[in-house]
Amino acid sequence: MPSPEHGSGELLALGLDANVLLKLGKMSRAEDVADYLGVKHRGPVIVPAQAIQEFWKNHLSLIRGTAESVKLKFDELARIVDGIDPVYASTLGAASIRLMGEFRSAHGDIMDGSALRRASALMDALSGSAIVPDIPRQLLFDIAEQRKKTKTPPGFKDEGHGDFFVWAEFLHGLLLARSGGRAFNRAIFVTDDVKKDWSTKGKPHPVLVAEVQALTSVPFETWTVGQFHSFVVRELDEI
Repeated sequence: MPSPEHGSGELLALGLDANVLLKLGKMSRAEDVADYLGVKHRGPVIVPAQAIQEFWKNHLSLIRGTAESVKLKFDELARIVDGIDPVYASTLGAASIRLMGEFRSAHGDIMDGSALRRASALMDALSGSAIVPDIPRQLLFDIAEQRKKTKTPPGFKDEGHGDFFVWAEFLHGLLLARSGGRAFNRAIFVTDDVKKDWSTKGKPHPVLVAEVQALTSVPFETWTVGQFHSFVVRELDEI
């Protein structure tokens, strides 16, 4: 996997996938991501409309349901433990309460909704500056079908054409940035999708590299969410 390093003078065009928007909200120092994008990042930030749609439709509804369900179960268990005979309370009660405390410490983002709040803060930071390309689906549907039949990345490993439209909108975003006078000399797409239709052996699929190169004449890389977060922390530590 390429190291997320860049020299002074490099301007990064960043694209964010749907899984990025959720996972960044669950990481320590996640607020730094919003600070970096708002204060230090100088290149364009591209959030495909398809990625936003998938984020709200799939991830937020799942986490919200999980948070409510887990919290209800823990509250119910706490009431049961509290009402147990004192003979058992000293053992079962103490063990259960300790276990609940450990779980809350490890997964508080799920139980108290902090992941949702952090993700919302990230979306707020993006709303004023990000390029959000939205391509009408009917314009490229036939191309999406043909690419899937010929196993052209990305997205041929999935049902539907979501990944294709994420990619098409990312490419469109790069062109919009250029036409709007936004300079960049390196393109990065941040995603935790590691299927072979996105990357091979830690490097972006050659077809994706070639398409970015053909459109923009700049090198292209994919970073994981963890790599991007580490990069952001290092950048802010240098301020």
